[in-house]
Amino acid sequence: MYADSVKAVNATAKTAIYDTHNGINAENVLGENWNAKSTIKYGDLLGDDNLFLSQCSYIQAVSFDPTKSGRNDHIAFIGICKKDDSSETQAWVWVFDIKNNRISTPFSMGNMSWMQETDASDENMTLAYQAQNFISITAGDFNNDGYDTVVAFASCDGNDIKLVEFSVTSGTGATVIGKEAEGAALLHPAYMQSGEVFETLRSKVSADGRFRLGCDLAAGDVNADGIDDLAVISFTQRFSEYANPLAAGETIIEPYLAVAYGENDQDSVIASNKTKTTYVVSDKKASGENEKINVPLSPTISIGDTNLNGYKDIVVSGINGGSFLSDDNVLDCPALDGKKIMMVSYSDSGKETDSLVRGVCESVDMPPGLKTDGYNHTLTYPVMGTTAVAVNGSANYVYVFSGGRMYDLSKGTVNAVKEAASPFFESELNAADFEGLPEKKEIKSISLI
Repeated sequence: MYADSVKAVNATAKTAIYDTHNGINAENVLGENWNAKSTIKYGDLLGDDNLFLSQCSYIQAVSFDPTKSGRNDHIAFIGICKKDDSSETQAWVWVFDIKNNRISTPFSMGNMSWMQETDASDENMTLAYQAQNFISITAGDFNNDGYDTVVAFASCDGNDIKLVEFSVTSGTGATVIGKEAEGAALLHPAYMQSGEVFETLRSKVSADGRFRLGCDLAAGDVNADGIDDLAVISFTQRFSEYANPLAAGETIIEPYLAVAYGENDQDSVIASNKTKTTYVVSDKKASGENEKINVPLSPTISIGDTNLNGYKDIVVSGINGGSFLSDDNVLDCPALDGKKIMMVSYSDSGKETDSLVRGVCESVDMPPGLKTDGYNHTLTYPVMGTTAVAVNGSANYVYVFSGGRMYDLSKGTVNAVKEAASPFFESELNAADFEGLPEKKEIKSISLI
C-alpha cells in the first residue's frame, strides 16, 4: 500500500491482520501504542472502538474498486465473531476505505454458532485452518459498469448456507455496504437438495465443520468478453458419523464448480442467467473389484491464463483424496490418497453452448515440509491456497501457487517450478528503469522450494 507520511502509514496499517484480541480500542492493537519515534498514537488517528478487525477471527480479505477510480483502494473483509460481546457467533462483512481512513458499518451474513472460537478442549474448537473452508470473499465488475461489487460466502447455521452480493458506495461522507442479492443456486446441488436425510445432515453440528458445505470464490474474465465472471467451488467435508452412505450417488463427495458469467447491465451475478457447471473429479480407475476416483479435499480456486491460449483458466487444487465406488455403495468420506496435491484446470471455449473444458488433472507430490500426519477421517482438511501468479508480468502465462510451491501448467501437465526467471526479481534497482532510458538488463532468477 502506498503511503506518503507516518500518519498515512499509521492509517493503512489498520488493514493488517493482527494476532491479538486485546479489546476493540485501537490503542490496544499489538499490546501498546504505536508511538515509537513519533508523537502520533495509533488510537489517536483511528479513535476508540474503530477497529472492528480486532474483534474477528478467521479473517479473509480482497481489494477492489467500488468508485470507478481505477485503483483497488478499498478492502472488503469477512470474519467471524460475537460482535460487541453478543451471545451469537456471526459472519460479518465490512469495507475499509484506505484513501479516507474509514470503515463501513459491518453487515451480518447470519449466525455461525456451530463454530467454536475458544474451548478448553481442542476437540471442540474450530481451528483456523478448518474455518477457512467455510467463509470466502471476492470482488469484480460483473456488469461492466466500472464499479466493483463484492461477493461473499458463509456456511451459516442449518439451511442458511448462501452467497451474498454487496454493492459499496464510498463518497465524501461515508462508506456504505448494502446487500444486492443472496442465494444458493450456484452451490453444491447434491448437498443442498431437499429431503429428510439432507435436512438432518445440514442440521448436525461439529466444531470442525465436518457436516458443513465449504466454498471458495474467484473473479476474473473466463470467456474473454471483457467482463468479470464469478467462479464458485463448493464441496462437502467428512460425514464421518454416517456408517452408511447417504444414497446421494458419488456426486456428494465431488466438488462442484459453477461459473456465473458477467453481462452488461445485469442486476446480480449470483442470479446470472448464463452459467456453466461441472463436478471436479478424476476419471474412474479400476481398483480390485471396485472403481476409484480422486477429488481435491478442501479445494481452492484461482483464475489466470496458464497457457496463453487467450482464455483464462480456472485452476482448482487441494489435498489429494480418494474414494472407492461400487454398484451399491459410495464411501461418503474420501480419505487421503498419498501425500499429494491434486490440481485440475478448466477453461471456456467462448461459445455459450459448450461445456467447460477440463485441462490438466493430476496428482503431484506435496512440497517438502507439508505433512499429513494428524489428519484423520474425523477432521476437515486445510486449504492449499490456490493462487494464479503473474511472475513474469501480465503478458505472459501465469504460474500457480499451491501449498507452498509454484507450478507451471503451460505444457498441459503440472510441473513443479524449481527456478523462475523474471526481470521483476533483480538484486538491485536501476534508476534508468524508471526514467525511460535505454539500459541493457540482465534477467535474474529466484529459487523456489
